[in-house]
Amino acid sequence: MGKMDGSKLGGPVVGWNLQDSIGKRNGDIGVQRAEYSGQARGGPVQSELKSTLRNALDKLNGQRRSVVKTMGLMRATSIILAVFAASILSPGKAQSWNPATHAYMEESLCRKIRQLDDGELHNRIYGANALDLFNNNFTATSLKFAAYLHDPTQDNFLKVWKAAGSKGEKAFAHGFVSHNNSWGMDSTGHLSGITLGRGEGYVIAKANVLASLLKPLLEEQLGPLSDAVVLDLCHHFIEVGVDFLVRRMDPCIGEKLMAAATYRTDEVPQLLATAFKADFSALAGIPEEDAAPLIVDAEGDFRPSLWLYGAALDLDAEDDALDLVSEGVAKVGAEYLGLPEGWDRALAPTVKQGILVAIMLCSPDIKKELSATTERVNLNLSAHGIFW
Repeated sequence: MGKMDGSKLGGPVVGWNLQDSIGKRNGDIGVQRAEYSGQARGGPVQSELKSTLRNALDKLNGQRRSVVKTMGLMRATSIILAVFAASILSPGKAQSWNPATHAYMEESLCRKIRQLDDGELHNRIYGANALDLFNNNFTATSLKFAAYLHDPTQDNFLKVWKAAGSKGEKAFAHGFVSHNNSWGMDSTGHLSGITLGRGEGYVIAKANVLASLLKPLLEEQLGPLSDAVVLDLCHHFIEVGVDFLVRRMDPCIGEKLMAAATYRTDEVPQLLATAFKADFSALAGIPEEDAAPLIVDAEGDFRPSLWLYGAALDLDAEDDALDLVSEGVAKVGAEYLGLPEGWDRALAPTVKQGILVAIMLCSPDIKKELSATTERVNLNLSAHGIFW
């Protein structure tokens, strides 16, 4: 895989330039595992990379502060749910599988028909994550649209497939549809699992177990929490934990997310606008010509967040990657809660502990569940006329 030129990500996004913020050596934003494989853990390259990513995340988090301030302070037990959904290192609210897991299953779908052309794979992996592109935008309209795309009783996600024309658009749309919460990848996580969690979903089944283990630890630091709040927090721990297990199965998964974000076809923003501007217009109560740029902007925000998440997972040492993810979640949590400076450092170990226990719980059976999910999604895509 070649270098990931920062120019591929276009101009300024979310108020800052990705290449300027993350650029390494003459504008190269690629963090190739092979380049650093010889570096000892904690060596100068890895330390520099971690510092660079933290700086980039701080800038992205800064874009959300104005939204946070308009929301006012709410009870910790309510707002902390949004905290973990908001984290730039954990894109997507509690909608089942996280980015690395979607990428892993999408590549498995490709392998079933031996389609491993890099361009097609990049577009399919990006599409398999892009259904979540509105999840981190906390305006009322965007949250409605995120719910609209994930509604398990509807097939709104199919509009991208119907609007796609070119080879690149079709590859993206195939991934986009495979993600869906009705009969796609997400359905086994939150509706009904295959090898575990039938009638409730694999993620929910595991989260229930994790919640019973972690509630005392969470309440020790956050105060009294309802069972529902603890369960929702544990959903996020399970989803992130599964991504780390995927990283163990495929150590290059972070690089693949970075490549998908960098090399996705330039047709994606317009395709999304064409497919959804009418529905977004109706939800927002604005003309279609005003809705289209909002969709394009949302994709522009989502793209670098996916790249950054991939870069975090691409760190050589798992513990370094886990520290960075935990710190990112904790930093956003402290900001949302209006806690004093430095409180995020106190929260990070709790977040990390939750993810580590999630990894332990899911390790024995996650590979079997993901394999079964891929088999089912492959059959469902064919049954719904989604062929590649």
